[in-house]
Amino acid sequence: MLDAFEQVHNVVHQDDDGRFDVDSEDTYIVSTLAAESPRPIWITNDLGQRRSPTERAALRASGMTIFFCKRNNLTPHLQSLKLLAVWPTIVDYATNTRVPAAYEIPFGRIGGQLNEKIRRLGNTVELFK
Repeated sequence: MLDAFEQVHNVVHQDDDGRFDVDSEDTYIVSTLAAESPRPIWITNDLGQRRSPTERAALRASGMTIFFCKRNNLTPHLQSLKLLAVWPTIVDYATNTRVPAAYEIPFGRIGGQLNEKIRRLGNTVELFK
């Protein structure tokens, strides 16, 4: 969906990447993508990656900038609208981040409006130690 609106960058869902299937381990996906040049940006709704030691190690070693979608109870349709709303901010952060970093995208509302803030968690290599 994001790729349909993005005019400058390639947006590929891992399900649409022939190198991966539904059973591919996250560590394999992360290490495969991290080997690309330029390195892609990792956007995920899987907060378990922040807790699993092997996935944390893969993210730390990846050298990628990462965006975590904060856990929420929104329907997939509303999550999609939220990502569209914050996409320009994601692109701005990803483009201007000099050292690979991790960010969190909150899925909430502030005063009836979608919360468009993105919170920096820290440098990727330091965050996942």
